[in-house]
Formats: sequence, C-alpha cells, structure tokens
Amino acid sequence: FFFQAEDGIRDVAVTGVQTCALPISAGYGFLMSASGLGALISALRIAGQKRSRPMLIGAGALILGSMEILLGVSRVYPLSLAAMLVVGFGSVSMTATANATVQLHVPDQLRGRVMSIYMTIFVGSTPVGSLIVGAIASRLGTDVAMGFGGAMSVLAGASAVVAVRRL
Repeated sequence: FFFQAEDGIRDVAVTGVQTCALPISAGYGFLMSASGLGALISALRIAGQKRSRPMLIGAGALILGSMEILLGVSRVYPLSLAAMLVVGFGSVSMTATANATVQLHVPDQLRGRVMSIYMTIFVGSTPVGSLIVGAIASRLGTDVAMGFGGAMSVLAGASAVVAVRRL
C-alpha cells in the first residue's frame, strides 16, 4: 500500500503494485481491468439464466466481502489481481440479481415507484459508506478500511443467505 512520493511515503489503495516492476498507474489499471473482466463474466452468466436466483444476492456479497478482506492483507500483485477478478464477479452477481429480483417480484403498476425507491437507497447509501470507509482509511490505513468494508459485505451476505433460506 505504500509508494515513495516527493514529500514522503503515501498510503494508497493499490494492493500489491509495489511488489512488481509496474508503475503504480499501470498496476492500478490492470487491477481495475481484472475487476471489469470478473463483472463481465458474472453478467454473462446471469444473463444466461432462465430465472432470477435470490440466493445469488447473499452469495455475491459473501464473495465480494471475502475478496475485499483478502485485498486488504495482500501484498502480492498476482494474488491481488486474481482477487479483483473475483471482486468484480461477486459485485455484479449481487447487484444484478438484486435488481432483477426486485423488478420480477413487484406488480407492474408499482414497478417504477418501487425501483425509484430501491435505486435511491442503493445509490444514496454509497456516499455514507464512502464517508465511513474514508474516515477509517485516513485514521487506520487503507488495508484496515478494505478489511472493514469486506467484513461488512460478509455480514450483509450472511444475513441475506439466512433470510432467503427462510423464504
């Protein structure tokens, strides 16, 4: 998580890049590309399903969270690259399945209203979470912030799996 800057050592949220010969920007680009590839694989997998599977919401959150925790402790670039691929997969598995599940289970006449509330909550919660994780990162470091975010995703995923099993 560290690279040498002109005014000292800076803490950045790029895991494993400093252990390879890549410049920070190239290493970060490859990490984001791996996440995008995982997201594409997940989207194609979900698009090929005949019906929505709500269990994927919790499973996706569990996958996302566990890989975020791994990213928080990883100092090996290839491991971070693989974890980012799985982060993208888990993230899209969770969000696309949640979106499809809500749309498929709401009556036609209410779908627009329900989706507007759903998206307001979904998108509106991002700044709150960013503020919390940003405060943790500035006080304790990005590795702790990644671990915290991952732990919250695992907790939410486990709760979702339990809730879906009860249905």
